[in-house]
Amino acid sequence: MIISKSTVTPFLTPFSNSQHAAIADAPPEKGRKGAGFRPHELLEASFACCMNIWLRIYADEHKIELPPFDVRVSVNRKNRERLASDTLSLGSAT
Repeated sequence: MIISKSTVTPFLTPFSNSQHAAIADAPPEKGRKGAGFRPHELLEASFACCMNIWLRIYADEHKIELPPFDVRVSVNRKNRERLASDTLSLGSAT
């Protein structure tokens, strides 16, 4: 479970799973500090990490040797019909 807390600094939002912690914040162009991840970046990160870990587990279970790879996810907040796109790059991680 993730717990997110409000602070006295508007929009600065620490969150934790009781073992690891990070901060979310609104960006400077929205008049904030940009002191942490933007909320949509956390969505991108969770999806990219989930895909990356799942592919590694699948490859291990099926004895498929995978080189280091990237999973890149971008939330398109301007196109409501297609909110996300993803790219899987097999090969050298960059």
